[in-house]
Amino acid sequence: MYPNMYGRDEIFFRLGVEQSDDLLQKIKTVENPNFQDDNGISYLHRACQSHYLEAIELLLNLGADPNMNDKRGFSPILSAIGRIHENNNTILEMMLQHGLNLDKMEGNMTLKAKVESFGDDEMNKIVKKYYHK
Repeated sequence: MYPNMYGRDEIFFRLGVEQSDDLLQKIKTVENPNFQDDNGISYLHRACQSHYLEAIELLLNLGADPNMNDKRGFSPILSAIGRIHENNNTILEMMLQHGLNLDKMEGNMTLKAKVESFGDDEMNKIVKKYYHK
């Protein structure tokens, strides 16, 4: 039913196209919440791309690492906040509550600098609340 490409499984594909109780139940059974495809894109990256709050929270609670990079060097949060969406602030805060490191490198700058470069006052308030250096 799901194509066998890039080492992706059913959950990976479904996270990109649906938001359902059935999918959330399926996620609860995963052996590895840090699953990544051949490109290093994780379940958490996919859930963030879809701005799927329930799946993001579930994956984080199952132990998914918010600091895990794909092979391009980017963490899941950028899959969400890289485009304007009403859930971005909620996702950012949720990820920070689960250990997202604002000092980690995202390409050629820190995550903190990357978020600040968006010029979003609400996001910057969230960063300030969690940044302790």
